[in-house]
Amino acid sequence: MTVTQKVVMFGAALQTFLTTLDENDSRSTGTVFKTDASSPSLRAKVFGYVDTVVPNYLDSVFKCLFRMSRPVFQQLVDYLKDVPELNTDGPGGIEAIPVDTKIMITLWYLGSLETINKIADRFGIGEASVIDCRNSVILSILKYLKHKFIRWPNQQKMQTEAQAFAQRNGFQDIVGAVNGTHIQINKSFVGRWLLTPFRDIGHLTPQEKKFNTHHSSNRLVIIRAFALLKDRFTRLQCINTKSIELAVDIIVACCALHNICIMQGDDIEDLLNEDDENDDGVLLPPAPMVENEAKKNPKQNRIK
Repeated sequence: MTVTQKVVMFGAALQTFLTTLDENDSRSTGTVFKTDASSPSLRAKVFGYVDTVVPNYLDSVFKCLFRMSRPVFQQLVDYLKDVPELNTDGPGGIEAIPVDTKIMITLWYLGSLETINKIADRFGIGEASVIDCRNSVILSILKYLKHKFIRWPNQQKMQTEAQAFAQRNGFQDIVGAVNGTHIQINKSFVGRWLLTPFRDIGHLTPQEKKFNTHHSSNRLVIIRAFALLKDRFTRLQCINTKSIELAVDIIVACCALHNICIMQGDDIEDLLNEDDENDDGVLLPPAPMVENEAKKNPKQNRIK
């Protein structure tokens, strides 16, 4: 079989696959595909994806792919549409990538584990452009949105949080839960909560055992918050970058975006898999108490 025949067969298979997706998701089939026969991997770029395909996604499909609802996405665009970092001219006279497309590319990166070249192929741009979009959007989030959506609560909010924790099991004067979560980069980081449980070496008093039980119950709040964050932005399962500084920026940007979604009532739980596990390999607790309280006080799911 010649290279040309392989290219034709590959392009036909790709077109058939994407046409099937279009029919299932009520998408437009007007996308143009271009296969590079000179590439050993026979890569195919998608042109018109943002303008032709995305507008025809069902709302549920859009949220599944970009990890937030259309209204929240549009609000994010409104937040960032005028920042100078995202309104730069394209290199060499090339038409600049629109701000909403830059944000879309970044959300795709954060919400998946796809490689840069696959993302570039999907959006019909070069790998360098994907990296530039990602970096400029993350920089803009950190510069213009982080301080608005990741901040220490004021006195009134702390009182509200303290009341919510007290209603759970009687713990007084708790305004939040602190823990760590593993994010694979080049190193793993783990933290521990400040109000620590008693170490159980077989000699705990009934009162200390009760304390540990209630402590564990309160700790579920932060475990669940991290689980929701990492399920919304799959990239946090493994950030493949050599730069620790960039990895930190990506994590903080995800936290800011996650808080924006929560504050707008954009829940991610409908996308959770029932068999999702936390960092300790333990199935996420289905405890109705935690879920009900999260609905009453969704701010407990926010990352502070």
